[in-house]
Amino acid sequence: MKVALLFLGYKGIWLTGILGDSFFLHPLTPLLAGIYLFASIPSSVKKYYFFIYVASIAAIGICAETFILNQYAYAFEPPTLFVPPWLMSIWVAFPCMCLNSLKQTLQNSRLAVMIGVIGGPMAYKGAHSLGAITIHNGWLPMIILAVVWGGIMVITHTLQQWLKSKKPPN
Repeated sequence: MKVALLFLGYKGIWLTGILGDSFFLHPLTPLLAGIYLFASIPSSVKKYYFFIYVASIAAIGICAETFILNQYAYAFEPPTLFVPPWLMSIWVAFPCMCLNSLKQTLQNSRLAVMIGVIGGPMAYKGAHSLGAITIHNGWLPMIILAVVWGGIMVITHTLQQWLKSKKPPN
């Protein structure tokens, strides 16, 4: 039950970001992501390593959005050079969701890749359908999204294995 609620909490953060322009929810996204981050801390025995895990995945995701995806797969209206703060906030919440809701699933690297290859493009298709982004025409953007998200999930899997191997401080 807790896992499902944490997953739904992440989806709520995602929706506030995606629907932000239409319903003026963008200020809520960073606030909710911050609450979600701090709510995730108690479930981690290795708090120092937890922050390294979250910061690493968030930084990789924000860089991927800024330098690859926002250039070659989709665009914001109006066009932006950097991804907006609401999307950065989603990237802070994403590793927390992975650790809380997908922890068991991401133990398997092949399954992690499949989740990224399929789930990543589907999320952007949903964001496109809700008007948050405009996906470029053709199949290439979907291929780029699948490859980037497959890679992000491999990194997430690897960092989760690293986090699991760390001993909690005394």
